[in-house]
Amino acid sequence: MRSTRTLLAMTNHLTNRTELRNRLTTMVAHLRQRASIDSTCQPGGLTQIHARITTLDAGGTPGPTHAIRIKRFDRHGIAFSHRRPLHDRRILVSIESPAIGRFVVEVDLSWCHFCRQGDYTSGGRFVQLASRSA
Repeated sequence: MRSTRTLLAMTNHLTNRTELRNRLTTMVAHLRQRASIDSTCQPGGLTQIHARITTLDAGGTPGPTHAIRIKRFDRHGIAFSHRRPLHDRRILVSIESPAIGRFVVEVDLSWCHFCRQGDYTSGGRFVQLASRSA
């Protein structure tokens, strides 16, 4: 039989996952609308949508913050361009929009590619909404 604490933790996790799914659905709809009406958006990606990332070390301590350009964003994860290699596996992604407010989510990075001199593309899956700011 599971303890009340275990059930409460499971309920909190499910609530956080539901909130994350709802916020991601709203954000994806917003980004698609912006991409379809923004004449500066490059075909094939959301390259003109800007955000920031903050690296997290193995202990979860925030590191430096960098500007990124979002390439792909859906309910499951994100791909983005950046100028420096990323050595940490976890990051916080922060996007602000007047339409939806501030959105900060923790991402588990799963890949990074060197594209050309000074450009990298990385991506990963969304883990949870972040309680801290990026």
